[in-house]
Amino acid sequence: MKFKLFFILPVFCLSGCSWFSFSSNIDPDNFTEYYRAAGIEQYTKADLDKFDSYEDLGDIEGISCQATEKDAEPVEALARRYLLESAADLGANAVIMGKCIELENTLHCLKEYTCYARALKVKQ
Repeated sequence: MKFKLFFILPVFCLSGCSWFSFSSNIDPDNFTEYYRAAGIEQYTKADLDKFDSYEDLGDIEGISCQATEKDAEPVEALARRYLLESAADLGANAVIMGKCIELENTLHCLKEYTCYARALKVKQ
């Protein structure tokens, strides 16, 4: 009797959740899209002296905006993330960070953080 109980109980425990399914809003086919800014390095102008050559891809910006009173307040870290995503969209692998500024009552936002940088393609 004890042998049957020790055998049957684990089987029921292990198969008890076999009907459970998991779904996520993250699409496995788009991982590169979700993390496209992960490979972007942040440098200062002084750091660029150690590289043989680089291509300047232009100015970029990232904006975190609070459009209405009901929206979440803008966050500087989110503006920086959007900036890095813009750099990745240009094919950059590095940025020279500029300033992040907080603005109020702009054309589309009650409050916003805007970050500026230069997108670069560094040849290492």
